[in-house]
Amino acid sequence: MKIENLVKLLIKEENLMTPIFKCLICRKDIERSKKTFWKKKGHLLCSTCLDNIEKNNK
Repeated sequence: MKIENLVKLLIKEENLMTPIFKCLICRKDIERSKKTFWKKKGHLLCSTCLDNIEKNNK
C-alpha cells in the first residue's frame, strides 16, 4: 500500500471514530457523537445513570 493511500485511510478512519466523553455523574467513559455533545451542551450521562434517574423520578 502506498504511503499516500495509508495516510488517506487513517484520516478517514479518524473522522469516523466516535469520541469518548465522561459521564457527568459517575465519570465513566462513554461514546457519544459530537452532535449529541453539542445538543446536550456537554451534559452527557451514561445509560446506567440515565436509568437510575428515570427510576428515581417514578
